[in-house]
Amino acid sequence: DTFMDNALIYVDTVRTAVLSDEVTCGGVSASATANGKYYFKIDTSQQQTIDLMETVATSSWGGAKITGYVAWEKTASGERTTTTYSVCLADAGNHGMSGFTVEKDVTRSKILTTGASCATTLVSGMTECTLK
Repeated sequence: DTFMDNALIYVDTVRTAVLSDEVTCGGVSASATANGKYYFKIDTSQQQTIDLMETVATSSWGGAKITGYVAWEKTASGERTTTTYSVCLADAGNHGMSGFTVEKDVTRSKILTTGASCATTLVSGMTECTLK
């Protein structure tokens, strides 16, 4: 349950950063991004993740570092914009998730005790975002 809760905290924190326009995506302010797919890299040993989270949640399995991604897809049509968030996080012991899980579907059953992996191929074709 703790790993699941941490995954949702990472999604909420990235969402807040995007809505507060605290990130740039491909050199463009989050508020000015076009329709598309974007991601923020999570690595609890890196300063950018520490700065984003202000405090870093480590894995509930032995306190190992967590790596992965929070991704979102932005679709604007007229005055309406829809954004869908998903997450993939894993620790050094391969606990966590394998592949992206849409935020609303992050449940205990999606957390693996072995075999989890968030390979860089997951974000192929997406634009990376970083803190301003």
